[in-house]
Amino acid sequence: IEWIERRTGEIHEAVVFVSCLGYSQLIFAYASENMKSRAFLQAHRKMFEFYGGVTKVTVPDCTKTAVSKCHLYDPDLNPGYSEFGKFHQTAIVPARPYRPKDKALVEGAVKLLMRYFRWLYRCHTFTSIAEINVALLQTIDRINNKAHTRFKVSRLQRFEKYEKQALKPLPSTPFESIEWKEAILHPDCTLLVEDNYYSAPHIHRGKALRVRLSEHTVEIFLDNERLATHVRFRGKDGRRFRDPEHYPENAK
Repeated sequence: IEWIERRTGEIHEAVVFVSCLGYSQLIFAYASENMKSRAFLQAHRKMFEFYGGVTKVTVPDCTKTAVSKCHLYDPDLNPGYSEFGKFHQTAIVPARPYRPKDKALVEGAVKLLMRYFRWLYRCHTFTSIAEINVALLQTIDRINNKAHTRFKVSRLQRFEKYEKQALKPLPSTPFESIEWKEAILHPDCTLLVEDNYYSAPHIHRGKALRVRLSEHTVEIFLDNERLATHVRFRGKDGRRFRDPEHYPENAK
């Protein structure tokens, strides 16, 4: 879905996340600037909030944001997405590649949603993603309240009667978005993360380390061992954050 920035007239494209429950087929949709890890997890959180609970099983597409390595029966989930699933106590089972029946319901929901959306807003020009999300909410409300041709009742009625009580409760605190990156520890005992430098113990210089980025912290790991923790800096001006304990005696 395209939107135009009022100030510059520049045309942007929003990415739409669409979900569909398996029994009631209740549809949810949420637009973001992209579908990178942080936006992908935020869309999932919005989805669970919309449904008022957490599904026992979540079946995403086999996209790079969700799955680091696709496999027919045992795909490798991206670490941040895996943590999201554990936090919400939902089993994440990605749709298998070349098995279209695994995601047939949501594929149908995407077609239905976009057909309605394009017709309802065929003469409208969007100027922000927030405006698109309001329009999407109105569209799914219209679809979910319309009588289903096979069920003879609306998706919402079917959800309220049979499916809502089967959902797990939402966690009392929201999930903190997590990203994982890899970086080489430089000879000066720092590694580069998002244009800033963070130190780690000098004995690991030259090694590829894993970096866990949360909202407020940067944690550095070697395998499953945490080597260092720093306060996360949001700027991108090449600042260096050093812990004297990470350096050899002659460098302190």
